[in-house]
Amino acid sequence: MNAIEIVKDRDSRDPHGDLTAKIVAKALNNGLILVTAGPARNVIRLLVPLTASPDLVDEGLDILETSLEEALA
Repeated sequence: MNAIEIVKDRDSRDPHGDLTAKIVAKALNNGLILVTAGPARNVIRLLVPLTASPDLVDEGLDILETSLEEALA
């Protein structure tokens, strides 16, 4: 398992739960299921099966990248 913490500002590290929810929704629309965690729901957990092929992992990461770009646009 890996995780990405979404914050409003790198210095203050204030949680950004709203942006996290937006990223997760965009990812779902793009075909990727993500799991959030943390008290502020600002952590995206990446749960990749051990049997996932490298191509499948690359596809998931591409969707995540697209979803991040869409949420920030």
